[in-house]
Amino acid sequence: MMSLHRRGDINTESRRPQAQRGQTLVEFAMAAPILVIMLVGIVDFGRVLMVQHSITNAARQSARLATMTNSAESVYSKINASLASGGLSSDAVTISVTGLTGRSGEPTQVTISYRLTPLILRLLHIDQTVTLSAASRMRRE
Repeated sequence: MMSLHRRGDINTESRRPQAQRGQTLVEFAMAAPILVIMLVGIVDFGRVLMVQHSITNAARQSARLATMTNSAESVYSKINASLASGGLSSDAVTISVTGLTGRSGEPTQVTISYRLTPLILRLLHIDQTVTLSAASRMRRE
């Protein structure tokens, strides 16, 4: 009978899995940074949406309060409380309130701008911010 495997062939076959393991490791090393950057980008995008939602909600709530009161302090404290409940720092906020002392039926507008540093830029040690803003306009009661 004829032998299907020679002694030399068995040794080469037993070396193949080690070579494949090394190849797999190299492929993973090449793909992992791309996957990590994509994951951080997805998390960052969700974070930007959360911040935008929080400042939009704060602008709407404080504009509603501004239509019923003439106190700028109560409007600013409402904005800071809304931002704090969303986990946002009041240090990165710029607030503008117009029409606070108007007559009934006149518009009152609250504009909030928030400076945000994306996580991907922090990881790359790039000191640049993105400014998100939201405005809400309502008529005084």
